[in-house]
Amino acid sequence: MREAEKGREEPPADGERLRSRLEEEVSRLGRENAILLEISRIFSSTLEIDEIYERFAAEARKLIPFTRISINLLDPRGESFIHAYVSGTEVPGREKGTLIPLAGTAGEEVLRSRAALVVGENNLEEAGKRFPALQAMIRSGFRSLILSPLISKERAIGILNFGSPEANAYDSSHARLAEGIGFHIAGAIANAQIFARMRQAEEALTASEEKYRTLVENATDGILIIQDERIKFANPVVLSQSGYTAGELSRISAFDFIHPEDREAVRKRYRQRIQGEQIPGIQTYRLQSKAGEALWVQVNSVPILWEGRPATLNFVRDITQEKKLEAQFVMAQKMDAIGTLAGGIAHDFNNLLMAIQAHVSLLLFSLDPTHPHHDSLKKIEEQVRSGANLSAQLLAFARRGKYKVSPTDLNQVIQRTSAMFERARKEIQVFRQFQEKVWTVEVDRDQMDQALMNLFVNAWQAMPDGGSLFLETRNVVIGSDYLKPFAVQPGKYVRIGVRDTGVGMDRKTAERVFEPFFTTREMGRG
Repeated sequence: MREAEKGREEPPADGERLRSRLEEEVSRLGRENAILLEISRIFSSTLEIDEIYERFAAEARKLIPFTRISINLLDPRGESFIHAYVSGTEVPGREKGTLIPLAGTAGEEVLRSRAALVVGENNLEEAGKRFPALQAMIRSGFRSLILSPLISKERAIGILNFGSPEANAYDSSHARLAEGIGFHIAGAIANAQIFARMRQAEEALTASEEKYRTLVENATDGILIIQDERIKFANPVVLSQSGYTAGELSRISAFDFIHPEDREAVRKRYRQRIQGEQIPGIQTYRLQSKAGEALWVQVNSVPILWEGRPATLNFVRDITQEKKLEAQFVMAQKMDAIGTLAGGIAHDFNNLLMAIQAHVSLLLFSLDPTHPHHDSLKKIEEQVRSGANLSAQLLAFARRGKYKVSPTDLNQVIQRTSAMFERARKEIQVFRQFQEKVWTVEVDRDQMDQALMNLFVNAWQAMPDGGSLFLETRNVVIGSDYLKPFAVQPGKYVRIGVRDTGVGMDRKTAERVFEPFFTTREMGRG
């Protein structure tokens, strides 16, 4: 009885071994599945695949031993593959980023068959001959290789490679594991590729937008988009030109900051252009800033579609300075003509004076100083000399005469001239503030006296009921940037300041202040 019981308690030895192998297989499959799930979790944790390749390699090593692992991804055209990830033993010509043509490679065969390829000692030489690209691996000491396809949604995207220097390191079970790994990571890699392309497109779009924004915002000309007679876009130059903010411009008509005298003509051209009429694209007119200042601009307008509707794109160039230069050129021509006229008059006038002077001198020579006409003749002679001085000034203005330049103390000149004026115009109170140790300057004293007296008289005429006249001298050093428009050498100068409490002048008068013979005096006031 005990013998039978003992027989029933101990199963046959073959059954025990079978159960043990089954348990081991179940345990192995459990470990493999756990590792595959971890690999899948790693790849699904981010779209930034480059950041998790090393973690993936560490898990893959638990399933397949290797000294080198790489992931080669197909290019968009499927003509070559790039080594997107490489870890382990270095192989010349197979570094990360290397591009390899697909045709004739073992990778092409793997992608065609969509099954893993195992290379070992028994087929290493044959594989090297059939697929020459494998020679780089063989020369680097690899004796066992696995190439497994990466397939996502029926689309081949690349190859997963394992390499070992041990002979026959891999068998069909390793090939199956490589295919399993590929199955778990291919979808994530494909999604990452899509994400990368989308990000590149977005970055390219952002870069393009940034480039155009930089061009527009840093353009030297103003750029305007006008639609429905409203400003839809204005770059910083336009804001600077107009004095308005972007918000203010968006709330007003596009023509509200056009000068009133030009407004209707500009509006008419805009409407013609929107209606498709062929009119010149370039026009010149004036803007009116928020502060009321006029600004000459040249505008090149072209019709465009803005958000699907007709609009105009306008390039606005400030030509105010050019207009001023044109005015200065016209003034220079006018001055040249006046100078020529003044020179001719001065020459003829001087000849008349010399004739008068000659006759007066003869009469004075023949008359006794006690003669009743002697004093009258002397006064005539003095007036002739005054006329000669005036003639000399006209010749100097015409650039045909010469200035009598000499070292001069301007404090003394201004003191003398203003004192003379002060005695004649008691209703004007003169205040002086002179620079101590004023620098000596070289000027024509007669011209300076005349210029100062003209300023004083103009000030008096602006103060009919009396007022104050402020005179100042100051030593100054002027740099080249300030003097560049005047074609004058930089250096030491003496500045003369003349200020009065009169009515002043408007802008139009100020623009003509240096024109010869221009005056605002009423008839009968000189």
